[in-house]
Amino acid sequence: MSRFIFLLSFIFATIALLAENVTNVYVWQEGTEIIITYDLDKEADITLSYTVQGRTMPEPYSVYGDVGTNIAPGSKEIVWKVLEDFESFEYEDVVFYVNATKSTKRKLREPKKYYIDPWGGADFGIGIAGDKAFGAFVTGYIPLGVNRLSLVTNLRLTYPAPNAPEADMLIACNVGLSVMLRPGICVSVAPGVGVAKELDPYNYDYSWGACFSIDMGVGLLMNVVSLTMHLAYPIFFGLGLGFGM
Repeated sequence: MSRFIFLLSFIFATIALLAENVTNVYVWQEGTEIIITYDLDKEADITLSYTVQGRTMPEPYSVYGDVGTNIAPGSKEIVWKVLEDFESFEYEDVVFYVNATKSTKRKLREPKKYYIDPWGGADFGIGIAGDKAFGAFVTGYIPLGVNRLSLVTNLRLTYPAPNAPEADMLIACNVGLSVMLRPGICVSVAPGVGVAKELDPYNYDYSWGACFSIDMGVGLLMNVVSLTMHLAYPIFFGLGLGFGM
C-alpha cells in the first residue's frame, strides 16, 4: 500500500545565470530535496528550469520558497521536493537554471493536485469466525493506473474449531476495489460468492451450498509493509500483514 522511495543519486548540478541581477548561486542535495540559494538585487519573477545531458526538461512543479512572481531582493532559497514530481530521479549532467525576469503582477499559479499512488501488493492473515471457527485469508492488490484505485481479490477459508464440529466450513472468493484515502491509509470493499458446508438442524447432516460473501478491509501503511484488518460476511474478523509498493 505504499511505493518504494528511491534516494536521489548521481546528480551533478551546475548553475547557469540568465539575468544580471542573480548572483552567488549554489546548489546541493539534502536527502531527497535539491536546495538552491541565490542573491537577488531587485524584485523579479523567478523560475527554475534544468537540462539533462543538454536536453531541456519540463519545469519542476514541486518547488517551494523564493520562486514565482514578485520575489523581493535579498538572499533567497529554492527547495525542489523531487519525489513529489518523480518516483525516482537518477541522472548525470544535470544543469539548473535560475531565470529572473522583470517583475509583473501575474496571478499566482494554482497548486498542483496531489497524486496518490494506489497500493500494489498482497496481504496474508488469520482470523476467527464467531466463537466456533477460525480461518485464513490472502488478498491481492493490483493498481489500475488511476489515482488511488486498485483492484482487490480476496480468498478466505474458515474451518470449524476442533471442539465445535457443528460449525460451518466456508470457502469464499471476493473481487472489488481498494481506495487510498491518503498516504498511509487504504480501505477496500470486495463482494463475492462462497461455498459453505452447513449443518442441517433438522437431520443433523452436513450439506454444501452457495452463499453471498463480502470482505471489507482497512490497511495502515509503513513504507513497503502494511498492517490490515478485515471484516467479512459470513461473519469473520481477521488481521494480516502485507507487502508491496
